Amino acid sequence: MTYRDETPDQKPTRKKGRGCLMAILATLLMFFCFVVALGGFVTALITRYSRDLPDVTKLRSYQPSQTTRIYAADGSLIATLFKENRTWIPIEKVPENFKKAIVASEDARFYEHGGFDLIGIARAAVADYRSGRASQGSSTITMQLARNLFLHPRPTIQRKIQEMLIAINLEKKFTKDSILEMYVNQVYFGSGAYGVEAAAETYFDKKASQLTLPESAMIAGITPAPSIYSPQHNFRLAKIRQILVLKRMVDVGFITQKQALAAIRPPLHVAPVKRTVSILKLPYFTTYVLHKLFERYDEDLLYRGGL
Repeated sequence: MTYRDETPDQKPTRKKGRGCLMAILATLLMFFCFVVALGGFVTALITRYSRDLPDVTKLRSYQPSQTTRIYAADGSLIATLFKENRTWIPIEKVPENFKKAIVASEDARFYEHGGFDLIGIARAAVADYRSGRASQGSSTITMQLARNLFLHPRPTIQRKIQEMLIAINLEKKFTKDSILEMYVNQVYFGSGAYGVEAAAETYFDKKASQLTLPESAMIAGITPAPSIYSPQHNFRLAKIRQILVLKRMVDVGFITQKQALAAIRPPLHVAPVKRTVSILKLPYFTTYVLHKLFERYDEDLLYRGGL
């Protein structure tokens, strides 16, 4: 029996090679077009939302705090939510323990990024995907400062873009220490306390410069939800937050495991609650109004927004 030679012709192989090359080139071309289109889209967004951005250099003469007032239909003043309880202190008087605690818990890469943190955004997105909910924030300390000072609190795409753009401008105009100083003096720590100095006095009856590591970690843990994590209102949750902040400080290398364990053990003596609402001419009605306001607006806006 005679067998024919089954060796394939070389021409189909060359055609196949050319086909693969064309497919690769087509893929690269599509990727290039996508990058160009994405770049154009991002540029258009930046151009659009860059209009009418605030002048961040005005912060050099910034005077914080506005009072929220409740009026009757005839225009008479019924109640006043306290004027912000804040004592501004320079960054040099903020203890290292507190600076490390707030940076570790809110923005571990604060000294590395230029206003917004792509690595942090990616990490938060992965964590949110795994948990099935928004479990981690992606706003840097600079972005939070931009939002608190210049923007409304509603989570919209426009606000997020403007938040990032303002944060970039802040990083260009101010040093990291200046930004951190504004942040720790601006942020709301619950119970009417704005800034770390007021928080230290409110919760521990001491100056911020006297805060210990356990106290610093507890105050730093309040910021995500001041009305919930205030140790004066729910010490158990505040303690959980303190432990999480200490763990985070260990994770980023700010303190050792031994220091964290030593900070968890000692009992903390929290000062009693102080009243923060004044001019309550009609207490029952005003309490009802405040309850409705807290259902619609976040605590920080009500206490510092000048509504």
